[in-house]
Amino acid sequence: MSQRLQKNALSFLDTITLAIAGSAPSYSLNATTAALVAAVGLASPAALILGAIPMFGISFAFKYLQFIILHCPQNGCVF
Repeated sequence: MSQRLQKNALSFLDTITLAIAGSAPSYSLNATTAALVAAVGLASPAALILGAIPMFGISFAFKYLQFIILHCPQNGCVF
């Protein structure tokens, strides 16, 4: 059975909302990097690395959840 996306399922406002939500994390990192360097100086690379560790953990958790969903019957969970 072939499943396809419904044509015109998202409105223009929905598309804008998804675009903003997708770019917000990157923008916040770019906007605060200068303030971080000004505040902690040479320790800023360590602060960025420490901040990235939880992000990598979350991405691996989502990857594992996707693996479980693909190999088990659909249970209606959305993440």
